Amino acid sequence: MTNAGTVTLTGVTVTDALVAPADPAGLEPITCGPDRTPNGAVTLPAAATVTCTTVYTATKADLRNGSVTNTATATGTPPAGPAPIATESRLTIPTRVRLPVTGGSLDIPLLAGAAVAVLLLGVALILVTRRRRARRPA
Repeated sequence: MTNAGTVTLTGVTVTDALVAPADPAGLEPITCGPDRTPNGAVTLPAAATVTCTTVYTATKADLRNGSVTNTATATGTPPAGPAPIATESRLTIPTRVRLPVTGGSLDIPLLAGAAVAVLLLGVALILVTRRRRARRPA
């Protein structure tokens, strides 16, 4: 977020609201900046920018829904006057994504057919060997 004002803001806080069926219990604490300052403890000088982050663990309901929608607002306390409130930011992240293919795929019908062919060849060789032994004079 960026402090677009002309004064330093203290107690900068991000309010993160997940849209149902997302479960707020899956949201980790929000931290800001490279030193991971706790949400609400950030001081943001005029014209400065800070990035705040969190991690959300998607649920089965999110997967069934096909996406997670997140909204967030930011506010801070100026030295005087009312606290500014940032316009709401909204982001929808799809949860129905195709997993990448890793490694090659096995063609099971082809492998099964090859296994049956080898088995039949083995049975045929055993039968031929037995017949030859049976035809030999003793």
